[in-house]
Amino acid sequence: MEQLDHFIHEHPLAFSSEEQKIEGQAICCGCQEPVFGPTYNCSECNFVLHKSCAQLPTQTHHPLHRGHPLDLRAKPSPEVYTTCDACSKICNGFTYRCRPCNFDLDIICASLWRNIMDDGHQHVFIPLMKQIHFTCEACGKEGKCKSSLCSICQLWIHRECADFPRTLKIIGHDHLLKLIYSLHQIPHPNYVFCKLCYRKVNTKFAAYYCPDCNYIAHLYCATHTNIVDNSVPNEAVDFVTRVTDHDITHFRMQHNLVLCDVELEDDKRCYGCVRLISPPFYSCSLCDLFLHKSCNELPGQKQHPLHQHPLTLRTNADSINSIFICDACGHHCNGFAYNCDQCHFNLDVYCSLISEKLTHSGHKHPLFLPWIKTSECCSACGGSEEDDLFVCLDCNFTLGYTCATLPFVAWHSGDDHLLSLMYPSDDVEDDSRDYYCLICEEERNPHLWFYYCADCDFSAHPRCVLGDYPFIKFGATYKYDTHPHSLTFVQKTKNYPPCDACGEPSTDWSLSCAQCRINVHGEGNCFWHQQEQGRITFSNTPC
Repeated sequence: MEQLDHFIHEHPLAFSSEEQKIEGQAICCGCQEPVFGPTYNCSECNFVLHKSCAQLPTQTHHPLHRGHPLDLRAKPSPEVYTTCDACSKICNGFTYRCRPCNFDLDIICASLWRNIMDDGHQHVFIPLMKQIHFTCEACGKEGKCKSSLCSICQLWIHRECADFPRTLKIIGHDHLLKLIYSLHQIPHPNYVFCKLCYRKVNTKFAAYYCPDCNYIAHLYCATHTNIVDNSVPNEAVDFVTRVTDHDITHFRMQHNLVLCDVELEDDKRCYGCVRLISPPFYSCSLCDLFLHKSCNELPGQKQHPLHQHPLTLRTNADSINSIFICDACGHHCNGFAYNCDQCHFNLDVYCSLISEKLTHSGHKHPLFLPWIKTSECCSACGGSEEDDLFVCLDCNFTLGYTCATLPFVAWHSGDDHLLSLMYPSDDVEDDSRDYYCLICEEERNPHLWFYYCADCDFSAHPRCVLGDYPFIKFGATYKYDTHPHSLTFVQKTKNYPPCDACGEPSTDWSLSCAQCRINVHGEGNCFWHQQEQGRITFSNTPC
């Protein structure tokens, strides 16, 4: 027979199922209600408990007394009278008590009021006309102002806080969020963070909460105008669901792709992500094209935390010259793009792989991407990042999207070996030597990230190693409807000829036609103007 050693009673309690009858007193010693259903009872005395009363937690946090936990106890003696601070009735059974505050709740009120608070506030707030100095139990701010009161729940809040919607839908979360005035049910209440700004949430006050996902958001974060989703959500696109995509299917049909698993010694780049190629990868037997196996298996659509609409994979960027600017890292790219048709939003492949939680070898703690933007400085480069900044919940480390997507290895003509991305510790500095970039020959900050070759003792700024256009694959060719030949992306050299459209010197890169012996600025009005005119021929030289 199942037995229970309950801390409130000195004898073991035996379990009785609902079919068994209990002789003698049929009143539960915990809640003082008649006994029905499963019980625990004592064979030596008339002590009996409902099964639910016997399994009550010994300590609880309750919304009616947020300052301290409440401890379960029995009535000390028949001569001692305790009054429930919720219903004002005398407590003859179990109570939850705060000894420092002399606060008591009988277990009926403790259960009833908890359910009311967990289901969200359903009562009307009464506005108080006089200004009073108080602490708002919704937002937690203290001051003298007009207030509103719920006399049933004893909630005292700002007049404007009474206008927070009871439920709302935000961008980036599939379920409705519910306004609740206590987070006592949340595990580890001292380590709760808002999923929109990743700042700490005070569980003593109100917040928006999704019980299905344990998702929590500050009041003002969840009601931010850029966060609230007022539209009826369409059918959600699963982040990892593979779908058939016309662009990628057509791309595979154009090239004879063969899977390879060998290391390449030169700086070949992936056609999709424009990063250095590494095995396993596909190569085309008919042209100089390489594609990571992972880039060949990208989903045709995905949802990303940086954008509210589904993104579609494109093998040619949605731009006039097939080069787009990634809206996450800010780099130019001529690889694959995840594109939003509604907003002209673009992500390069590498940025699209990073979700709102980032584990990076450059920092020991996980990093999170807030929906509410910040203007702090990036700890990796020291630059100011207004948008898309990852934050650490354990320390003051921040990481901009541009630095978060830096290649772990890179080539540069100033060294014969691959350069590795290095992450110096902020609390260690070697004063025995000077710190210089061996490319620009300017001093570098020893606390910031840099590229390094140990064999040659070669160190340099990331910007100096990668250049202004690290994710443009020079030498790649594209075919345009307005020109009979393929045009090639060409990086400028010292004696590179001027632009055939405007006559000005070439700057960083150009588009060139070898058969027509012409080149034109890839950026600016030159290419745009000639494309609008329906031609890409800039001189009288016939093709």
